[in-house]
Amino acid sequence: MKFRVHAKNSSVLIKGKPSFGEKINEREADYLVNSSVPGFFSISYDGKKQLVYEAPCTMVLAKYLKETKLSEAAFWKIMAQMLDVQIAAKSRGLYPEHLCVRPDMVFLEERTLQMYFLYQPVTGAKETADSLFAVIHDMIYEELKKEGGKGQDYIIDFQNYLKQGDYRLEHVRQYIAQAAGGGRPPVAGPAVPEPDDAEEDLEQYTVMLGSGGAPPVNAPKCVYLTRIRTKETAALSDEIIKIGRSSQNTYCVTGNASVGRVHAAIVRRGDVCALKDMGSVNGTSVNGKRLGENQACRLQSGDRIQLADEEFIFELK
Repeated sequence: MKFRVHAKNSSVLIKGKPSFGEKINEREADYLVNSSVPGFFSISYDGKKQLVYEAPCTMVLAKYLKETKLSEAAFWKIMAQMLDVQIAAKSRGLYPEHLCVRPDMVFLEERTLQMYFLYQPVTGAKETADSLFAVIHDMIYEELKKEGGKGQDYIIDFQNYLKQGDYRLEHVRQYIAQAAGGGRPPVAGPAVPEPDDAEEDLEQYTVMLGSGGAPPVNAPKCVYLTRIRTKETAALSDEIIKIGRSSQNTYCVTGNASVGRVHAAIVRRGDVCALKDMGSVNGTSVNGKRLGENQACRLQSGDRIQLADEEFIFELK
């Protein structure tokens, strides 16, 4: 989107229009006009092409960070809000990647450090999403530069935690909450469960989903996934089918930055298949029902799978 910023006294007004090739997502725009989401700018929409954002704040986050040596409390409050706004979007059926999280596009009220984020309710956008954790790494780097590369122990500890690759929102938010409260932060775990974990848990999933016993002798040999956007169908015979943006997956989803590196996995035993979310940021749904992080759901032929905003039809043949 293209934005024009108008700052006045203790408020900021921003007018946004879709860029070339984009169009307003009416569902999202309607939701945002009629709902208050913590950390979001309030939005009005003319029903055509212009969105107007408004918030009671005066300073761009980038300017504040440049001019201010953050206290520990301020650092954690800013980090917490960066995570909370993503979680708020995810829990409301919105796309976290449509949030502007770059410090030059985030505003805050200097006295309270309340932050306000722009949400872009558009479709057809190219890969313009800001990577939340890349932005956080940049912010940490800049804070450490202020101290000649040394910095405070709590910042260095947080940086080391993130370097372990656990980018699950709820886990990082838990770390921040414990660190801000003076407690001992949790130890980072792997960002994505390994395939062996999924294989070991299959029996648990099938029992949970109402299936048990040995697989039938004449079990289907292949899973077929049809990508709605491209009409392409892939035949997959592995017992564990990892799906995501990485080329190391069984099924690589190309051309969509919203899909996670290892977004989900289909685990198969005979004719029993379960779809498992692999701790994705942007969520996994089956027939419109969103799975919880690392939750599994039994699949049936004809089910519609959605990974972020990418849709597939699942079949067993």
